[in-house]
Amino acid sequence: MSKVENGLLKFITCGSVDDGKSTLIGHILYDSKLLYADQEQALVLDSQVGSRGGEIDYSLLLDGLMAEREQGITIDVAYRYFTTEARSFIVADTPGHEEYTRNMAVGASFADLAVILLNASQGVLLQTRRHARICALMGIKHFIFAVNKMDLVGYEKEHVDRISVEISQLREELSLENVMIIPISATEGDNVTKPSANMSWYQGPTLLQHLETVDIAGNLPEPGFYMPVQRVCRPDHTFRGFQGQIEAGSVHTGDEITAWPSGETAVVKSILVADRMAEWASAGQPATIQLDREVDVSRGCVLEKGARLRVGNSFSSFLLWMDESPLTVGKEYWIKIGTKVHTCIVSSIQYKVDINSGAHLPIQSLRKNEIALCDITVPLHIPFAEFAVHKALGELILIDRIAHTTAACGIIQQANKTAERESSQVSRPDKEQGMGLNTRLLQGTSHPLEPTGSTLPPIYQASAFAHESAEKLESVFAGKSPGFAYTRISNPTTLAFEKRMAQIEGGVDAVSCASGMAAVSMALLNILQSGDEILSGSGLFGGTLDLLKDLEFFGITTRFLEHMTAKEAGKNITDKTRVIFTELIGNPRLDVVNIRALADVAEANNIPLIIDSTTATPALIRPLEHGAHIVIHSSSKYINGSGDAISGVIVDGGKFKWNVEKFIPLAKYRAMGQFAYTARLRQDIWRNFGACLAPQNAYLNCIGLETLGIRMKRLCENALNLAEFLSKFQAIQCVNYPGLNASPYKPLIDGQMEKGMGGAILTVCTGTKEKAFRLINSLKYARIATNIGDVRTLVIHPASTIYLHASEKQKQNAGVYDDLIRISVGLEDIADLKADFAQAIENMND
Repeated sequence: MSKVENGLLKFITCGSVDDGKSTLIGHILYDSKLLYADQEQALVLDSQVGSRGGEIDYSLLLDGLMAEREQGITIDVAYRYFTTEARSFIVADTPGHEEYTRNMAVGASFADLAVILLNASQGVLLQTRRHARICALMGIKHFIFAVNKMDLVGYEKEHVDRISVEISQLREELSLENVMIIPISATEGDNVTKPSANMSWYQGPTLLQHLETVDIAGNLPEPGFYMPVQRVCRPDHTFRGFQGQIEAGSVHTGDEITAWPSGETAVVKSILVADRMAEWASAGQPATIQLDREVDVSRGCVLEKGARLRVGNSFSSFLLWMDESPLTVGKEYWIKIGTKVHTCIVSSIQYKVDINSGAHLPIQSLRKNEIALCDITVPLHIPFAEFAVHKALGELILIDRIAHTTAACGIIQQANKTAERESSQVSRPDKEQGMGLNTRLLQGTSHPLEPTGSTLPPIYQASAFAHESAEKLESVFAGKSPGFAYTRISNPTTLAFEKRMAQIEGGVDAVSCASGMAAVSMALLNILQSGDEILSGSGLFGGTLDLLKDLEFFGITTRFLEHMTAKEAGKNITDKTRVIFTELIGNPRLDVVNIRALADVAEANNIPLIIDSTTATPALIRPLEHGAHIVIHSSSKYINGSGDAISGVIVDGGKFKWNVEKFIPLAKYRAMGQFAYTARLRQDIWRNFGACLAPQNAYLNCIGLETLGIRMKRLCENALNLAEFLSKFQAIQCVNYPGLNASPYKPLIDGQMEKGMGGAILTVCTGTKEKAFRLINSLKYARIATNIGDVRTLVIHPASTIYLHASEKQKQNAGVYDDLIRISVGLEDIADLKADFAQAIENMND
């Protein structure tokens, strides 16, 4: 075979039902000698029981489902890969039935060219118009209208002339470019791969000849560079790279690029392509890009240079509705653009497009298979593009947040001018585009679309919600309509808190619950069953140790590691291990784990990494960016900040592939892909355990989140100052704080924590239990209370409180001794705290 000349062509076959799409592609494969001998033999045998009375049925090469073969129709999208001497092809054969329009749209989304088949005796039908419109909607620029079944109309030219007039009208209506009309007979092979002897009046190319020679590239202007970030790569504290596929342009070392939506700029320090250093990388290549300085970049951000992206929070989009339930204006959906999932609402429907006439019709809702131009709003400013400019950031899907089904696919038509600017026009720093942590906590988590205009989430203190009819309640209860039925299942105030936590942590969804222990319990039981094993660190919170011990009664065991390192984890994973679970900063051992290294071990063994980040919070680190799959918080602590609400929250990163047989509890949810974990969590575990978060506690957590960044900065500064101060006293035998220069975890803190902070907890050893109690009792400002994360300094004796029920071995593994006290440092003036501890140490020695 000679060298392929014209590059890869991706095309789709579509049109009305039974117009011969599968037969056409099957005939091309057959005539081009692209079948193996056993395939040809199977085709002959299968045709004897097919729908053509024993004659060769070429459609059987494409129709894969038993139902398709029996009925002679296409249901699913069939992809085929083949190569001729002139070109390589990927073809998507799509169904013609209106019922399967969503399947056809999936096929169209990948194609460069559309082959739309028409029955010569029928001409342009409603489904022909629908498919042509969807192809145009999906950005396809090249069209072949194949007038099929010419053998049934005697190969007469007037049929093609009549249909050509209809196609010209459709072409003008849809502004179609590069249209070719070819008369064919897919069954007999006329003008498919060889010129027809029956249609001498047609002098154009055969279908295959046109496919082999069509120029899909054209003379396009050189696009700027952009790459949606798929993953943040951090193998150790010396390297931080951003991985993804370059969608347009090229990037070189030394280029200054911009990270969106933050708007920060940096210079490309190095580029890796296929794990090898490279000077440059271009469109279509997966690459790892390292920058010369730290910038705010996580999964879903976009690296760009000269691509003229849009940055905003509102745009108009043509949507093809796919869900059985109609679109509801004002309902909250998930929207996926590029590599990022956001919350959104469809704020209005401008008009519906009449499939037959192209007329713009006013409507209040959108039903299955209908197309409409809609206005979409997201809470934060995000990078996107008009579909006509950049396909990868201009196409989208909407996902129902309750049913976890794909509700619609669409393309961005244009940005709403009041809510966007071109990336090249955005100044830095910018309040909206380049949000820092505190701005994001205050502005980014406040949904601008609260219907009452309240600047704070209202407290919906109700156990149940009434509806106007039984049918409406049924629909809400089944998740088919927006709304609330019972607070144990969902509540507007708790939903507001969950949305904020998912957004701040960079997850796809969050589920709140009644306490931190409830969060740990449900996060684990969501994926575990009897016989499964947990791999965990031993320096856990005492209550968590008690829980893991209790799980043994249900057949779930835990293998504890003295040191939770990647090396030790790799050596101790067995065929029963289903999860690696650990605290990011142990409480009270204060050991720090390397998330990226553990994530690599977890991924290599197809198990998730669950991180309890209570003591760090997203103000210091977002574990999902470092490879963790699930993040847990006892939000009673630092998230709340005032010690006035008990709560917990589970945030799912949406990155783990749950389609592995060993996760049996998630079996019925695997089809939901990245949402499988939270789908089961919400619909089974959370709903049935009943450990829901009270609305007033959700409200208090929302308030606490707004000052999290400021509080954590001050708390960490106070903790480091106090630790350094206490280290100078001879009466204190040891001081443990990860941020101290003497700590073995200091390099990991500096490399892993974005702010280089070591948390707000420290422990000190006094020599004896009596001295520990005497020091505690002598403090004037620190309160003796079993909590952490309060704005006030709190102090306890762990061995007699949170580790009261632990064995001596468990205490030793957790670094808990009789002379140890734990200090949760507060916001008091550091001078006052130093003075208080100085006098307490003096009294301790008296």
